[in-house]
This record gives sequence, C-alpha cells and structure tokens, in this order.
Amino acid sequence: MKQIAQKQLEPISVAQIKEILKKEAQIFTFGDLLKLYPYRYIDRTQFYSTQHIDNTQTYIQLKGKIRDIREIGNGRGKRLTAVFYDNDGSIELVWFQGIKPMCCTESPTGSTAS
Repeated sequence: MKQIAQKQLEPISVAQIKEILKKEAQIFTFGDLLKLYPYRYIDRTQFYSTQHIDNTQTYIQLKGKIRDIREIGNGRGKRLTAVFYDNDGSIELVWFQGIKPMCCTESPTGSTAS
C-alpha cells in the first residue's frame, strides 16, 4: 500500500484527455461540456407534496408518513408495498428488490418519513 501511495502519476496529454472525453462521456464540443450534468445529482433542497407529482420528474423528494406496509407475492415476485401520505393526498410505494433490509423495524408505521 505504501508503494502505491508514493507512486507518482504519469503525465497525460491534452489529446489523451480529449479522446477519453469523446469515448467515455460523448463530449465533443465546449457546449457538450457545459451541458454535462452529474449522473446522480439530485436536488435535495426542495420537498414536493403528493399533489405536485407529475410524470416529467425523474427524482423527487417527499415528506410525509407511511402506512399499510405489506409484503406481496412469493419467491422472485415478492415485493414490499406501502402507502405514503401527506396533507394533500397519498401514493402507493413499491419496492421490487432488496426488501429484507427495508423491513421497517426502525421506522414504525405512521412515523414521519422524508
């Protein structure tokens, strides 16, 4: 590990950087670079109510309560469902994968979720 930490980085040319940007990120112009947004950036400063959810938003952040937590199905078709509600309405939540770690032992039904 000490050898790796002390190893110096090899210089990389501008041409190599341009080639990597073209190949890996599909960036060919300065305009492409300016329009590049981080893949997983999510604005966590704004909360929405269930009334303001629409199909154009990929990621949203809600604040409300969860009730009616259920496991549905068997085997590979097993999923976890719950009803999320706030002052404006409710929506059904469905988790298709990884339901074991989420089995709500830490947050009882009716506690505030965000």
